[in-house]
Amino acid sequence: MAKKCPEPEACEECDELMATFADLMSLLMAFFVLLLSMANFDPAKYGEVTEGMKEAFARVVTTAIQEPLTEPSEAEQAEKSEKKSATDKAMENVDEMIEERGVGEYVKMTKTPGGFELELANNSLFTSGSATLQRSIKPILTQLARTIAAVDGAQMEVQGHTDDDPINTAKFPSNWELSSVRAINVLKFMTDHGMDRRRVKAAAFADSQPKVPNRTKRGKPIKANQAENRRVIIKVDKQVKFEEASGGDAPAWQKGVKVKGGKRVDKKKKKKRRKKKKKSKKNKD
Repeated sequence: MAKKCPEPEACEECDELMATFADLMSLLMAFFVLLLSMANFDPAKYGEVTEGMKEAFARVVTTAIQEPLTEPSEAEQAEKSEKKSATDKAMENVDEMIEERGVGEYVKMTKTPGGFELELANNSLFTSGSATLQRSIKPILTQLARTIAAVDGAQMEVQGHTDDDPINTAKFPSNWELSSVRAINVLKFMTDHGMDRRRVKAAAFADSQPKVPNRTKRGKPIKANQAENRRVIIKVDKQVKFEEASGGDAPAWQKGVKVKGGKRVDKKKKKKRRKKKKKSKKNKD
């Protein structure tokens, strides 16, 4: 025979709680009845408010239905693309070039507040202890020069950096000469292939600004870090402008004037002086 389940015991505490809850509800109902009896209820105003709310909600619903979502037109897309700055467009072109040529390992680009910065690994530019550009990097530098030149008002600075291994040759007595010649050679090549020479400058840093430590605490060289520190940086900045002198203060190269022995040599003035000398000699004769 199956055992019968014991009958549940009556819960006296539950009955007490329900009685308290019922008293609370009755008190609240009495409170709201009193509030309603004391209120000044105007049926006419109530009807006006309800009608106004119905009209307002009806307008919102109809306008939402009448204006479906539409894709931007070609003209709107063109306007948005025009709003992009020339610097952003140049960065996109450089990024595409890096991907197409597969040189992301050697050419790295980062955005800066005034423009962007390109870091070129030394082994892609030069051989060890040399400042002669390798053939493989020349097409990339040519494309970079044309892209940067297209940015109106952009200024370019080429920086040369080395590791801390000393060098002492006839061409390069120290890392200062090596880093400066490397930066200048990159700059010269880019100005020969489209970059305006009035918007560029070169800077040499040797091993004074390493990206990562060249050596351990015991002084042992870290070859991987040294390779990373040997680099050329191309900074493109649209905010900073180089000082451009004009008139008598213009530099010799800007006016097409030769410099000899630290003094300017003006060919026109030389010709005038020669003519005056010849006339004076003829008059004496």
